[in-house]
Amino acid sequence: MDELIVVRSTLAPGADGAMPVALFERDPAHPGGEAFIADDRPHRVARTAAVAARLAAGTLVEVVVPPDDGATPVAPAAIASPPVEAPTRSPRRRR
Repeated sequence: MDELIVVRSTLAPGADGAMPVALFERDPAHPGGEAFIADDRPHRVARTAAVAARLAAGTLVEVVVPPDDGATPVAPAAIASPPVEAPTRSPRRRR
């Protein structure tokens, strides 16, 4: 399987405001088997020949993702919570 990378388009919107398609490729190496990039958001794709060609042409740029991108959720039990204090007053007595 090809290496997965994160890329985004460098293409500017057209006169009508629509973003041009920077990449459309069907390849089983891509997540979901397809890569479609027509906006400036980051996309996870496989480093296929088509992706490499667009990186070389400058149509796509590789985005550096920090090692801890929040993909590993923290279990609720691992989150520390303050201790619960007992009430300081005794409840009222009913007559």
